[in-house]
Formats: sequence, structure tokens, C-alpha cells
Amino acid sequence: MEGSSSFSQLRYIDKNGFEKIRVDNKDGEYVVYNSNDLQDKSDRYYFIDAMKLGYDEVYITKMDLNIEYGEIENVGTKENPIYVPMIRFSAPVFNKNLEKEGVIVLNVYADNLMTEIDNAAPKDNIFLVNNEGYYLYNTNSTKEFGFMFLNNETFFNDYGLKKDFFSQNIKNHIVKINETTFLVDFIYFAIDFLNYTLILYYVKKFVNTFVKKIWIKLMMR
Repeated sequence: MEGSSSFSQLRYIDKNGFEKIRVDNKDGEYVVYNSNDLQDKSDRYYFIDAMKLGYDEVYITKMDLNIEYGEIENVGTKENPIYVPMIRFSAPVFNKNLEKEGVIVLNVYADNLMTEIDNAAPKDNIFLVNNEGYYLYNTNSTKEFGFMFLNNETFFNDYGLKKDFFSQNIKNHIVKINETTFLVDFIYFAIDFLNYTLILYYVKKFVNTFVKKIWIKLMMR
């Protein structure tokens, strides 16, 4: 994790789902957790799905909010919450007999992506949504990560669309919804698996340079 502010934590979770080693990145300082502070993660999907993988396979999660001690992590206040978007990379660990002993999990902050979008985009002109239509980025933050809060704040609901709308209606990354023209670009985090959809109002030449600008910056981190 050395040299990168993008990494949040590195963990080894045993085959029963209990954290055995955890190192967190706290503002550039690496903190090793005591055994009393380690948690049971046996019910977390990134552990369950990684334990199904074979040798040399890696599971890449969807973007969601970090969970600590069974609750959504809030680094702000109750009145002004600040949640922690995360992407995780998980891989099984094998012994010399190729038997699974546990899982290595690397947590990566997703807020770098959010910051780049926020800095580069004209206000109210961009959304980031997942393949279920839930907002991952919206200038109205109360609409974000609705699937974590069990609400129906989705792009599809806001625009009266069916869930298969994108696959059925996009031509050359352009789609027209209720007289508003959008440019749609797809972000892939694993081969043949669509995790996120970047949706922008189509604003002349701005759209063509925007996606390139964001990804160039992220790749250079």
C-alpha cells in the first residue's frame, strides 16, 4: 500500500470469515489493528464470493459504502453525514496442498473518482449510476447509494424508465430522454461485467474531453 492515498485497508480473513490481520491507511499512516478490534466478516459478500474463486482469480466488488461493526461508516456527523465509498479486490489464499485458507482483501477508496467528477463537471450536468440505476454520484447527495439505505432513488425511477433501457436504446453512446440528450459512457472494472454507467448531459465538446480527463488523472495516481 506504500505511496498511495487510494488504499484504505488491507486484510487477511480466515476461511471462517474472521479478520486475522488488518492494516488501515489513516491519512498516510499505517495502523495495525489489535486482535480485540478485528471483526467477523463471514456474512460480507466480498468474502463469500471470493471463497468461491479458484487459484489466481480475483473478485472485484461493486462500489458501495464502507461497513464497520455492522453499520454504514459515517466520518461526518448525524446532521451532515459523510460516507465512505469503497471498491474491494478479494482473492482466496491457498496452502501448499491448494486448499483454501482464507481471503486477502484490499479496500480502495472510490472518493478519488467522485472528486474528479465533482471538480470537472458543470453542476447538475452529470450522474454516475450503477447497472441497477442507483446513483453513486449526484449533486443531490441524498440520492446517492439508495441501495444501501433501502430507498428507490434511482435514475430509472426519476426518468420513468425500465431497467433495461440502456441496453435497448443507446446508439453511439447517445440517448434522448424526455427531450434531454445524454451522453452515456460505460466504466468496466472486470472483464464482461458492467458495474457502473457514467451518464452526462451532452454539452458540446465538453463531453468528449471529460471522460478522458478523469481517467487520465486516475491512472496517474
